[in-house]
This record gives sequence, C-alpha cells and structure tokens, in this order.
Amino acid sequence: MILRCPIIPNYNLNDDHLAAIAQIGDKYSCIQKVEVLPYHNFGQGKAREIGREYEVAAEVPESETVQVWLDKIRSYGEIEVTLS
Repeated sequence: MILRCPIIPNYNLNDDHLAAIAQIGDKYSCIQKVEVLPYHNFGQGKAREIGREYEVAAEVPESETVQVWLDKIRSYGEIEVTLS
C-alpha cells in the first residue's frame, strides 16, 4: 500500500502533520512508502468554467520548498518518502 498525502500550505502544512505522516507510515507494515502530493492549482480553471469560486488560499510551492517537506518527513521516521 502507498500512503499518498496531499500537502496544502495554510491548511495541513505544519510540523505535527508531517511527523504524523511518518509515524503512520512506520506504524503499519502494509504501507510500503509515502508519496507526497504538493498543492497545485490545476482545478482553478475548471472551477471558473463551471461557475464556481476557487476557494483554496494557497500558493503553489517551489520545488526547493517541497524538498524541505520531504526531508522533514524522512527525519521523523524510517518509511520511504517520495514525491508524486
């Protein structure tokens, strides 16, 4: 099983959440690795097309920032952590 974890600044990006991802990955032997899914705004255009307001107040992170997240998760546990 792969634990896929979206990370959205201003919503779930904090050290407690990153640590919990690693802890869950380490706790359950059925989890082979963690894949981090950084926030993207691909849905913004589609929301406009269907007449909806795009309500996520987050910025798309730089690749260097995402690497920091991956390193932090790795520092909290033994599970393999990759970018998805």
